[in-house]
Amino acid sequence: MFGIREVDMHQRYLDYESDDLLVEVKYRLRTKRDLHSTMVDLAATLKENPNKQMCLLLVDSGFSRERLRREWKLLESIFREDVSKHLGLASYRDDKLDLVLGHYLHQYHDRLQEIASQDTKSTLNQVRLSDPDYPGEILRIMILLWLTTDKNVSDIVASDPLPYAQDNPPARDRQGFSITRLEQSIGASYRTVIRALDTLSPGLKQYSDHSVALTAFPRMAWEKFVVLADMSRSTMYYADRSGQPRSPQSLMQRLQALSRQDIAIGGIAGAMRIYQDLDLVGLPRLDLHIHVPGSNTDLSFIRRLDPALKETDVHDEKPSLAIHFLRRKESYFRIDNNQRLWADPVECLIDLLTMRMDYQALQFRNALVPKDAYKWPT
Repeated sequence: MFGIREVDMHQRYLDYESDDLLVEVKYRLRTKRDLHSTMVDLAATLKENPNKQMCLLLVDSGFSRERLRREWKLLESIFREDVSKHLGLASYRDDKLDLVLGHYLHQYHDRLQEIASQDTKSTLNQVRLSDPDYPGEILRIMILLWLTTDKNVSDIVASDPLPYAQDNPPARDRQGFSITRLEQSIGASYRTVIRALDTLSPGLKQYSDHSVALTAFPRMAWEKFVVLADMSRSTMYYADRSGQPRSPQSLMQRLQALSRQDIAIGGIAGAMRIYQDLDLVGLPRLDLHIHVPGSNTDLSFIRRLDPALKETDVHDEKPSLAIHFLRRKESYFRIDNNQRLWADPVECLIDLLTMRMDYQALQFRNALVPKDAYKWPT
């Protein structure tokens, strides 16, 4: 790999250095906050390299070219001219450099193309996830246990005919749920679980045997989680740019052919499996939940679903596929006779809410729990 190496400059590690060019490569960068903070850090690095060009090279980012142009224009207005003229932004996707922004960066087009193509050969399909959001995992599993074990559970939940694919959820003791069993379920330490449970107050009760259970809906924790659900679940969105997108039903059939034991169907399809009277015609997108108790996962299967699917920003394009990551140790996926896996009802409800399908989410929620059983958020 020509000239690509790590260079320590003020504790910052760059991916490429030459006499006139410095490059940092970022894979699948998706948020405006991360884009801006990275550019600010690179601008600071320029203080020690005033005669070099600095480029942020994005590989398979979640931004469209139009969105990157808007963000670059905003960044240029923030930096002083003597700084911005040495900064640049480039985008690499579909095995080619599709965007180069910056005063002088176009003269490095061929070099950036080679840096990107060489650096992505072994890492393009690998995703390293951020640390798990344990409070979010605890919140969802406690609500799931509430829905599936309480005496007021609806007939729809109680009569689910599908067995669990692997582990069964924790069983309720005489009073609540064992914290030790929750540790096993989440895959975290006792202290981490206790800290996460604290965020559910005042709707959480600890019993004399040190078990715990929800006694009221944790409204504040729930509303906060829904707002940040995409971040907590490291959600990735994909759109078809070929002009002839496959239907979500077709993607589901292709997924089944892969025989993956770590990917479950959620979203609208998952909700309609549980509650077939959901007021909805068609399937606008497919939501998949990947069980990743570790830190790394391989997304090469997406090309097998449809090579035309490319990562996108949900605000710029209407995605046909959403990927969510379930980080707890035990997934509680259900399995049908066709060996398809299905996400739990809590995940499906969150999917509907993040899709802004508020009416269908309310329908689904009321089907899961009788309206007067608990103080659900209105």
